[in-house]
Amino acid sequence: MSDDAATTGAVLEREARAKLDDYLKWIRKDLKEVDGGERNAILLEVEGAIREKLEILATGKGAGKVDGGMVDNVLDAFGSPSEVAREYTGVARVVPGRALKAFMAMEAIFAVVLGGAGAKLLWEEWDNTSRGWGTDPAGVIWGAFWLVLMGTMLASLWLQSRKRERVLELGPFTLITLLAFGLCGLVILSDFRWQLAWYFGVDDQYIQDLLLAALTVTMIVMALAGTWLIWRFARAMRSSERQTLLPARGRFSRGGKLFIAVSSVLLISIFVAGNHTWLYNPYSLDRPEKGDERFIMSQPIGGPYNATVQKVDYFDGESWVSANKIIYTVDGKEVEGWFGLDPVKAMDWMRDNTPENATIVAWWDQSICIRGYTGRNCTIYYPSDNLMHTVWDPSTVKGREPYEKVRLTALVYMAENASQLRAATETVGAHYIYVNWQYSSGIAYALLQGAGKDVSRYLDTNLMNTQGRYLPTPAGENLFLFKVWKGDFEGARIVYRDIDNLVVEVD
Repeated sequence: MSDDAATTGAVLEREARAKLDDYLKWIRKDLKEVDGGERNAILLEVEGAIREKLEILATGKGAGKVDGGMVDNVLDAFGSPSEVAREYTGVARVVPGRALKAFMAMEAIFAVVLGGAGAKLLWEEWDNTSRGWGTDPAGVIWGAFWLVLMGTMLASLWLQSRKRERVLELGPFTLITLLAFGLCGLVILSDFRWQLAWYFGVDDQYIQDLLLAALTVTMIVMALAGTWLIWRFARAMRSSERQTLLPARGRFSRGGKLFIAVSSVLLISIFVAGNHTWLYNPYSLDRPEKGDERFIMSQPIGGPYNATVQKVDYFDGESWVSANKIIYTVDGKEVEGWFGLDPVKAMDWMRDNTPENATIVAWWDQSICIRGYTGRNCTIYYPSDNLMHTVWDPSTVKGREPYEKVRLTALVYMAENASQLRAATETVGAHYIYVNWQYSSGIAYALLQGAGKDVSRYLDTNLMNTQGRYLPTPAGENLFLFKVWKGDFEGARIVYRDIDNLVVEVD
């Protein structure tokens, strides 16, 4: 602005002009949340009032120019730049500043992400219910929780846009973000507190629960402390006089205070309910046990048994492990078994290249998968009672086969020549043999025991390969189980082969 814009009398010296410009600059800074047009009008009004006082002062002293000392005297009378700005921000139209707009954008993005998580959880529970697998109440609660949290944040944004004279600035954003991240952390810790305790070297379950309870109390205290600070600040703003004098960026409405306080209590309540009230009764909480599963997704396979492959998290007693299992119905009874990805290409070949009534020799580990995936029958589907000690997790085995039926299947892999192989396959009524790489590795021990063989004669229990598996003795290398991997076995042809699987057709 030019000197003549506000006064026509005394002229400001260079020093005086610099002091006035600096004073106006600080006022402009304190008016950053005021609408741009109104801000310029305020600055013009303030500068005009100051120049008017300077002209009166210079005229009274008979001075033709205004020096720095005169400016100091007038500015002292007007007050500090922040005090002048406060007087005008009480009546000016306040708009969110750039920093607040950035926080609002972050809050909106965060709300959408949380809403997406909630919608996904609810969709998974709906999908499980529609497939007849039941509904997990905890999943429904947590899905609703994320949606409620999204609604809370969007409501905060709505209040900011509708009541711009009462800008909800960093208070609610900080508090809601704290609650969101804190609750996410506690959910993870409540599901995996055994793992957290394991990292700290704590084995006692009581200490594990105590550790998690301490973290929970800390989280709740932080949330309540944040609410209290906002409530105290809002209470101090009840006076309309103070409401006018305080700068806009420090203003926090009473309604905003109540909104955040109620939201905090609501979110903590939902958290406690969603965790099955473990906070109040830490000794009756639902801890994961060996064999527990958590459904993730499913993929239909179809076929004569209408099979479906599910991806689940399986608790093996120490940690959650991702796994797949196949589920289908045979004669009105549901059958399920672990579904490894290694045999898929071999099963594709069997489904497309063998007769529909073909019977396939396979150890029980893969037989359930082969039947459900290909529609072909296998010789056995479960171990016999005397082999349960060879099963990794007996609780997952839902049936038993007669000992003799298991022994006859195992004898197919024990054949040492063509006549033995042909006789063994004719006995079980099969024309195809499936061999997995594990048969000649970890499962060889169970196959030999199932066939009634002396394990020490065929496996060198003092010699292991790089995978920690026993290697065959010279006598063991003559068995079909091991020899077939070196090429065609006499009396049989390898009709499918990959790095993990063989399918053999008996002549």
